[in-house]
Amino acid sequence: MLDAVWAHQPVHRAELARITGLSKPTVSLSLDSLRSAGLVHEVVKDLSRPSRAAGYFSAVADAGYVLSVDIGAHFVRGRLCDLSGSTASQVDIALKNTTLNSIVRTTGRAVSHLVDKAGVRRADIVTSVVGVPGIISADSASVIEAGALRAIEGDGFAARLSNELGLRITLDNDVNLMALGEQSVGLGRDVENFATVSIGSGMGAGLVLAGKLYRGAHGGAGEIHLTPFREVAPAGVQVDPASEGLEEAAARTARRRRGSSLTAPFDAVQVFAAARNGDLAALEVLESEIRAVSLYLTALAAVVDVELIVLAGGIGSNAQLMLEGIRSNLAEQLPYPPRVEISALGRGAVLAGATSVGLAKARDSLFVNRDVTDRA
Repeated sequence: MLDAVWAHQPVHRAELARITGLSKPTVSLSLDSLRSAGLVHEVVKDLSRPSRAAGYFSAVADAGYVLSVDIGAHFVRGRLCDLSGSTASQVDIALKNTTLNSIVRTTGRAVSHLVDKAGVRRADIVTSVVGVPGIISADSASVIEAGALRAIEGDGFAARLSNELGLRITLDNDVNLMALGEQSVGLGRDVENFATVSIGSGMGAGLVLAGKLYRGAHGGAGEIHLTPFREVAPAGVQVDPASEGLEEAAARTARRRRGSSLTAPFDAVQVFAAARNGDLAALEVLESEIRAVSLYLTALAAVVDVELIVLAGGIGSNAQLMLEGIRSNLAEQLPYPPRVEISALGRGAVLAGATSVGLAKARDSLFVNRDVTDRA
């Protein structure tokens, strides 16, 4: 009944009976129980005709809150939402270094800011979902292969962060959350089989197959950076599309091509900007980057035959100059090339997925933990 109210609100008692297949007396008794537990309330749908408004119900959006956190190599981003998904507060805080203490304390400051700005109590937070790089254990207690955030690896980070925040948390892989964000509010909303590929300080994929996130036997599905292209590539050929590989390619090309505007530290922002201005060295670097990205996307699509690949991350979400080349390469290599698009969610992709996960958990949790009496 509560799910039906969330999906169709504001909704009349009679309509709920039709939707759920329950009798009208049972619907009324169920709604009374949910109302007494503070999970639904009666609303006036038409203010001009109050006499016709009786029996319309909506869910109580501020019965609880969902905390979403994205811990990356350079920033901690957070969002606090009510049960309707409306943002109560949001924050981005720079991560000065990637020691365990810095990560935990910066996240703690971010959450304190969110709570204070929204004017809610920590006790009002029903679920907390935290996205991090790496493979997460099934019980969300340990992390391996965390890339730039090696300090969080092992089985102590989740407990340490939970103690800092004073909240129970659910850890999840950041790229998996990106995929769930695309599924809930992005390009994957109506797609049964797709992948979100994040290219930034590292590289990974989140797979949605047959409409569900696929994690694999050990939580490691989508760790495409482990594909050993480097072991078979000739020396000097770029096969790493992530920031380190792009920067190395830019440094080599700038040394060889005199007159380029590319200078140390040769980061992706500089390369993309120079390419837009017609810098020949930067354009050559992008051609190399296109080939490197295409290697991984071809391997991925050849195995899982997805309909869509969504590019995300610091490099992937700025890949407009590479998109045509990537599509062309995949069309040459695959009999059924996937559609390749750039995510429109930008830096909010992880938070969008974390919010989606958190909302589902929060609504279930509130139903279980509130005093909902079966009046039937």
